[in-house]
Amino acid sequence: MGAGRALGAVETMMSTAVTEAGTASFVLPPAAMITFQFKLSTGDAPALDEAGQAWRDASEAIQKLISELPQSVSAVPGETWTADDRPAYEAKVQEFCSQLDALQTYCQAVGISLTSLAYAQLTYAAFAVGMGTFLAALGVAVIAAAASVVGSPSIAGMEATAATCLTITTVATGILAAAGQIIAAVLAGGAALTAVTEKGRGNDQALGDFLKAQQVGAAGAAANLLQNAANAGLAFVNRRQDAVLPKGKKLPKGQKGTPLQGVDLDADRDFNNTWNVGGGANIQTPGGSSHEFGVHGKKGDGQAWGVDGNYSYEGPLGNSGSVEGGYEQDKDGKATWNGKGEYSNQFGTSGNVGYEHDDKGHDKVTGGAGMERGPVTGNVEGNVNADTGEWGGKADGSVAPGGAEVFGGSGEVQGQGGNVTDAKGDMRPPWEIQ
Repeated sequence: MGAGRALGAVETMMSTAVTEAGTASFVLPPAAMITFQFKLSTGDAPALDEAGQAWRDASEAIQKLISELPQSVSAVPGETWTADDRPAYEAKVQEFCSQLDALQTYCQAVGISLTSLAYAQLTYAAFAVGMGTFLAALGVAVIAAAASVVGSPSIAGMEATAATCLTITTVATGILAAAGQIIAAVLAGGAALTAVTEKGRGNDQALGDFLKAQQVGAAGAAANLLQNAANAGLAFVNRRQDAVLPKGKKLPKGQKGTPLQGVDLDADRDFNNTWNVGGGANIQTPGGSSHEFGVHGKKGDGQAWGVDGNYSYEGPLGNSGSVEGGYEQDKDGKATWNGKGEYSNQFGTSGNVGYEHDDKGHDKVTGGAGMERGPVTGNVEGNVNADTGEWGGKADGSVAPGGAEVFGGSGEVQGQGGNVTDAKGDMRPPWEIQ
């Protein structure tokens, strides 16, 4: 298994561990707290690794600039300089490159740290699956012992073993948390050290920029702290929701948890001085349906502001749907807005519809439908511009039993008003398909 695929399995591994430990918690009380710790320790390892790679790419780009910038200065012929201009300019370039060198080192350190944390999560997930499997087997043994008069005395020993498992898990969770804290120190301390270094190498604005970044980042940090505190509480309340219950058994009163599974809070400012604030939540109903929704707002310079929202649904039988839309104004007050809805079901049919008002004042409506049932697939989509009267559509389909296409075709048409301006198609009969 490749490195990327291994990291992609972390979420599935943690979900398996949560289910196994949660199931065991009905006969082994310490397993409930182990389940809680597993929920808290579930993270997005692929996203961490992707972020780490992005930081390393930035480090390489900066290193390339450090190498190429002096060469570009040297390439300018000496006779084109006036008096002492060349030595003065070369000194400034050298000073700038020394500042870039500090930044390059920081970017590389952050990239390595984030990827290291991703693999720490992979290591923890492997431990969690092993622990969850052991607890599930231990739970089965407890149930078997309880059903046997001879085996009943051994239950106390099994419960003591579960308590030892809790201690081991607590230590492992603490190690993962410590790794996160160390990497946070690398990010924060490294940023401060880089600013101080750049200040010493001639960048008088470095410390001021660093302090401003801390001020702006405080809002995002506060939102994340509040989000994590809320999600930690939800993880504890819902620690037994993923358990596989024995036939005829139900969760005891007070242990059923809550439909609210998690919250997501955001607060940050981007490079063009625009603040983005919002939040969302995930709700799971007793019937197995999952609902996610979110609302975000933005405020920039002048009249720039916007708001958007989204909602998505996944049913237990494979049907799903989503709607999203937003309104936005630029700094001059020019407005755009849009909306989109999608739906699919367990029978292989799907559909979508959308509306967009662009910055030129044009209104465009789009829609489509699709089908995938056995070897037969087909899709159709169309659009119309309400202002210009332009419209278009295309369709395609195929029949491919066993994955080998035996018939297919596609077509596309464009027009304006009641006139067709262009049409083309392609038919692939069985005798033309190799």
